[in-house]
Amino acid sequence: RGVINAITGAEKLYQREEVDKAIVTLINGIKYRPDEEAIYHRLAEMLIDCERFNEGLDAINSIPEDKEDSARTLELTGYCKAGLELYDEAAQFADRALSLNASSASALNLMGVLAHGRGDKSASEDFFKRAIASDPGYGEAYTNLGILEWEAGRNEGILETLEKGFILSPTVEDSRTAYFSAISETAEFERA
Repeated sequence: RGVINAITGAEKLYQREEVDKAIVTLINGIKYRPDEEAIYHRLAEMLIDCERFNEGLDAINSIPEDKEDSARTLELTGYCKAGLELYDEAAQFADRALSLNASSASALNLMGVLAHGRGDKSASEDFFKRAIASDPGYGEAYTNLGILEWEAGRNEGILETLEKGFILSPTVEDSRTAYFSAISETAEFERA
């Protein structure tokens, strides 16, 4: 119950853009339940979304040793490494996460992000589509696929893809930014 309260309270603060208060709420939750991996994960997710990658790694590295090799922990570590431009290490963590859960939408999305960074648009698109097929409720893959299609000039259906990413992940900064940019560029204000 304390874990749910900490995460729920932090989520409410985060949605109101009170990031530091949300982080403190999660840290306080960790004090009471230091063995609960979910609190560390939510803390790392918030820090990653705010591009505070070193702090995200610190949160992940604080997870008790007997729980540090879960697929989610590996995925989050990969995102932190990617944010720090340690792309080879990020790919290794994504691979390890996929070895534990081959259908992990988050790890597939990370592989797509890394492929995009290498300029491999085809592999990137494939990973984003696999992430969506694996978990149709995972919004970040829609957002990334939409951005990829937008960059390629394939505008048909782009707004729907970005909109779906935003609807499924409204608190993720990249999802909001991409959707609002597309709305502005297409002047679809009434639709938004």
